[in-house]
Parts: sequence; structure tokens; C-alpha cells
Amino acid sequence: MSDLFEHRNGSSAGDRSPSGPPAHTPTLHPTPCTLQAYAEAKALPVEFLKRLGITEITYSGSPAVRIPYFDQDGDETAVRIRVALQKHPGRDDRFRWRRGSRTLA
Repeated sequence: MSDLFEHRNGSSAGDRSPSGPPAHTPTLHPTPCTLQAYAEAKALPVEFLKRLGITEITYSGSPAVRIPYFDQDGDETAVRIRVALQKHPGRDDRFRWRRGSRTLA
């Protein structure tokens, strides 16, 4: 019967070894988000981002970017922390909100 089907992943159809991730998959740590790396990813000058109030901070011991949100009067109403540039496989873990932050609806 296995002769009737194409080989997959270098094994014949009769081989029933499990496919999928290995038993131990290493934990991936996202690259920290520095202001310079964020500017390059967005193709914007660092000085422009600084004028918007975006700064580099340390969050949980790693570089991160602090992004303030302002209301129409110029008052800071929320702060979003960008801790990574890329999404983690299987989930989006790039952002944190400052406790008590609220965005305008």
C-alpha cells in the first residue's frame, strides 16, 4: 500500500514517525526593541521619533520603546511600551500598556 503514495519529508508513507515540532523546542527570546531599531523598522529618523515624545527605556531589564498617547489638549493619556519588534511565533507579545492608561475612543 505504501508504494501507492509519494514520500513525504524523506520517508515513505508507510513510516509512521510523528511529525511536528521536536519534543524540546527552544524558547525564542525576541530581539529587544531599541529606539534605533524601532526607527529603522519604521523607516523614520530617530530625532523625529524623539520630537514625538518616543523614548528608549529599560523594561524588565531589556531595552524598550516608550510611546506616549496624547489627547486633543496635549495631555498624556496613555503609554504603550514596545518590548519587541517582531511577533513571537504563535502570539503577539510586542506591547505592554502602562497601568491606568486609557486611549480615546
